[in-house]
Amino acid sequence: MVDRISNAAPGRIDPLHHRGSPHKLILTDPNHYAISPDGSTLAFIAFDSTGNSLWVRRLGNYQPREIANTRGAGNPFWSPDGKQVGFFSDGKMRRIGLDGGGPQVICDAPKPHGASWGRQGVIVFSPGDANLFRVAASGGTPNPSRRSIRPGA
Repeated sequence: MVDRISNAAPGRIDPLHHRGSPHKLILTDPNHYAISPDGSTLAFIAFDSTGNSLWVRRLGNYQPREIANTRGAGNPFWSPDGKQVGFFSDGKMRRIGLDGGGPQVICDAPKPHGASWGRQGVIVFSPGDANLFRVAASGGTPNPSRRSIRPGA
């Protein structure tokens, strides 16, 4: 059972207690959590002494669930239907279904800075610079987007 998830001061790490095993959850870093499209579920990155992994928790339920095979995960983002969570680990963009199965590699992403999964099955993400790239959610080679996030562009 989760004892607390609080609003922490910027950069502060608060414990997430689950069945007596403390995990760390950074609540003030948007790269560590994402709310599902329907607003019902929180996907978040929790840390413990062995590393970090992806967890989900239905809002209104205090029982979080670790998603298997997501060690090293970061920057979670949701599929439009809320059935899958995308994340980055080990220089790759990956996705995993919440109903089971292992993570699937979508593409290389060595220095990610977030992503957004559109209804047309395209994920737009930043590889760490001021450019945006697009890739099919089913996987493939990222292509530069026609838009930039450079100021004034």
